[in-house]
Amino acid sequence: MTTQQEKYAQMQSKLQEGLKILSQAANDDGYQLGMALLKLHAALEDQFRIEIAEKAPSLRMEVEDPKKTSWNELIRYGKQYLGLSESDARAIVEANRQRQSVAHGGNYEKRRSDLMKYASFVERWCDGGRHSAYEFRPRTVPALSKPYQPPPLPSSGTRNSSRKPWYRSALFLTLIFFLAPPLWSLSIITDRYRGCLMKAIAGAWLAVQLLVCTVLLNPDSSLIRDTLQLIDQQLSVPLPFVIPSATPGAAATQVVSPVLDLVTLTPLSSSEASCTLVWVEGSSEMLAGKNRAMVWAEVVLPRVNGSGMTARQFYNLVLEQNPDLVRDGYEFKAGKTYLRPECE
Repeated sequence: MTTQQEKYAQMQSKLQEGLKILSQAANDDGYQLGMALLKLHAALEDQFRIEIAEKAPSLRMEVEDPKKTSWNELIRYGKQYLGLSESDARAIVEANRQRQSVAHGGNYEKRRSDLMKYASFVERWCDGGRHSAYEFRPRTVPALSKPYQPPPLPSSGTRNSSRKPWYRSALFLTLIFFLAPPLWSLSIITDRYRGCLMKAIAGAWLAVQLLVCTVLLNPDSSLIRDTLQLIDQQLSVPLPFVIPSATPGAAATQVVSPVLDLVTLTPLSSSEASCTLVWVEGSSEMLAGKNRAMVWAEVVLPRVNGSGMTARQFYNLVLEQNPDLVRDGYEFKAGKTYLRPECE
């Protein structure tokens, strides 16, 4: 058997396998219909390569290598050498789109009758119009000649393979979506009947859950530190902190939230200010590793209480007094000398 005869025999084998799967597939069996489409489309591709190589020997090396010619080139050569019409080209392009979806894990999206028409089209090209050995009959329920009797219930040892397993049911998936989201994502990803889009959504949702769990289990992670540093750099918003009460007998602490206002302390008027601010050198051990909000809450605020300085004023003035803070990412470093305000 020559090489050309072997290729023709392989094409015929794919065609017959596709027709057989199609003849046995139900109307709503998207998986089996998809398998039939893969075989039929592969047979048509082999036939195009064989015919184009015969009609245009100069293109033989190109068309016989699938890496060098895609379906777009085969359709163009088919119009030029095989008399392929525009309507036939559109049918092939649509079938190729469906074939790519099935090859990436999806099901056949159209009706069985549409695939039957495409199968007849493939036969005309591959067999020269010879009649198929398989008869395609519509899957309809015959009329009942007597009152319907429900089938007997299966015994405990009999398993109905046509039903979905309980862990694939809609009720179970709905429950675990709310109670155990990671389990829901894994169930969708491992279901071969799910489309690519649904699996991609489940995979993205699983990645978000893993990221959230990582942050919650490790509150000292670099992600949290970087986020707080970004807030301090871009917005100059003080993080929530506790301010000691200045009046004896008052509440021990007061929670200040950046959500309410960027500046939570009301500045005193010049007549109410009880001290004059001066800038002095601060200990690097006391300031090291802190940002402006932390230094304001822990170090500066108790020392300038009564001066009328606000958090916003401190954030701006401390950068003027210490230009190195900008280059250091708005973080006070050990081993450096910084100027900080105090009441004189």
